[in-house]
Amino acid sequence: MPRAALLVLLLLLGPARTDVISLEDRGAILQLSGDELTKRTFRFSGILKLTLLVEGGPDLEVEAPDIEVNPGEWVLVSQSKGETTTLEKGKRRWRKEVELDPIAPVKLTLPVIVLRHRHPPEREWITSRWEGVVIEVVGPAPEENPTVRGQLPIEPVPPGPGSHPFPTSEVIAVGMVLAALGALAWWCSRPGVRPALPADQRALGELQRLSAQVVIAAPGTTHLGVSVVVRRYVEERFGVQAPRQTTEELLQAARACDSLSPDALAELESLLGECDRVKFTGVMPAREDSEAVVTQACQFVRDTSVVPAS
Repeated sequence: MPRAALLVLLLLLGPARTDVISLEDRGAILQLSGDELTKRTFRFSGILKLTLLVEGGPDLEVEAPDIEVNPGEWVLVSQSKGETTTLEKGKRRWRKEVELDPIAPVKLTLPVIVLRHRHPPEREWITSRWEGVVIEVVGPAPEENPTVRGQLPIEPVPPGPGSHPFPTSEVIAVGMVLAALGALAWWCSRPGVRPALPADQRALGELQRLSAQVVIAAPGTTHLGVSVVVRRYVEERFGVQAPRQTTEELLQAARACDSLSPDALAELESLLGECDRVKFTGVMPAREDSEAVVTQACQFVRDTSVVPAS
């Protein structure tokens, strides 16, 4: 095919379809968007973006609290402060964005969102509320050849001795076990908050808690927890914006900062590659695999800490 014709074909086809779902309540709008979001079905490998919008006159006022998630269902990647911009004819628009990472390919409920708004100020507050919004998170389809985000393609995993459905009830149960770890992760991600302990000591403590729960944890949740802990440790220890980057982007930024030795970079690449393999291919790791990835993460933290942990 001639090169010009190929370019025209690509322009006509356009990017993969992404729907924007808008939910209106009493003058405020909640928009859901993300890669391959269609009819409230969302890809497990993507990041779900929530956008809150309120429009009004020049004296628009909006009150919106920080969004809190259930650690057993979502990982809070980021949330912005509410910002107001001026539109035509003196109108104003208030906007807040939140990014969520699903913890498992199952039906998940969005966090409860409540905001108040009014215009003009002398009027009573109007309360908008979204509760019980369910998103079905799906994993890779059998006919697809999934690849690890940010890594080279992984060879297909040989079929196991048997096929078992994803343990939905166990995922919900283990959410309570990981609540303390998730709450700590949310608290430390807030602007202006500093961890009480050095990055290496805090990371080792969280990894020890994950290790203690391997026996009762649903397959795959330990790998997800290790990825969250290691990425946050790299950000706090080396100043690399790890949580919002793909593995490839994270490794590129780590090489650019010149703070990690080649051996440490290789160890980090291997560790995150294993976590991504479990997350994006839907593989159900054995208990020994979960224990091994926690041990590998602990060794990486000790090798890269300022003062070796006792």
